[in-house]
Amino acid sequence: MLADDCFRLGAVAYFNQDYYHTVMWITEALNVWQTEQTKTIDKATLLDYLSYSLYTVSQFHANPLARFTDIVIRFILVCHNTKDHHMTKVRMLKDHLFLFFFSFLSY
Repeated sequence: MLADDCFRLGAVAYFNQDYYHTVMWITEALNVWQTEQTKTIDKATLLDYLSYSLYTVSQFHANPLARFTDIVIRFILVCHNTKDHHMTKVRMLKDHLFLFFFSFLSY
């Protein structure tokens, strides 16, 4: 199964507001994405869907939020170490992460 296939299953769950299964499929997509030689989907797209789903799930469970934070921090570090990656994407991801945590703390 390709990362894009896992993502599409996660997207179906996402649009059905089944965020628990979205987290499962998008996490699987990230795991498959890491082993793919030819990337079938953009990692930022996976993290975007995962962020909101984890936010929703984390209202009931705290551990997925910690896992998401770890994933995003690793992604930001990889982006900083990659020469051809645009820093604007890194800044956008950091802003998204800040808004995610700010909205989480306001509840």
